[in-house]
Amino acid sequence: MVRVSRKKVSRRLTGEKERISRPPPQLALSRKKSTDEKVEKIETTIAELSRQLLTGELHKRHNANPNLLSLPNICKLAGVNDRFLYGPKHKSTTQVRVKKVVAELEEALSAPSPNEERRTKPSEVDQLRATVARLRAQLHSSRLLLHEKRALIRSLIANGSPKIVPFPIAKQGLD
Repeated sequence: MVRVSRKKVSRRLTGEKERISRPPPQLALSRKKSTDEKVEKIETTIAELSRQLLTGELHKRHNANPNLLSLPNICKLAGVNDRFLYGPKHKSTTQVRVKKVVAELEEALSAPSPNEERRTKPSEVDQLRATVARLRAQLHSSRLLLHEKRALIRSLIANGSPKIVPFPIAKQGLD
């Protein structure tokens, strides 16, 4: 059995057309303001993600969370319901713009980050660290030896150095 409301039945009987109920103008303005604020939050979030891309933070965050640039995640980062962009008003406008920016960000993420270009291979880093450690150990031992020799020189100067006395050398058979 199909239930039909009394209003629908009475409208059908009288031949009235169903009216589309619209919200009062104040409520419509309030909704528009709320929607505009949410769109502004999403745009601010996208600008922040672009800034993080330039600083290299986005590479780290994207490596930790590969779904970071999905539409629901961007909405969550903006503090908006994750289904906001799928509504009828935003499906053909805001959602398209956000998808375009997300595609650009993902393309930029596929390229090496500015910080990664300067990095060397891990094996080279290990070799350089070992070399630095070896040089530091040599420097330390050389400083200890230098300190020891300077202390010996100071003690010899303080005790008074022995005088050098010339020995007469006999000239043998040179005449």
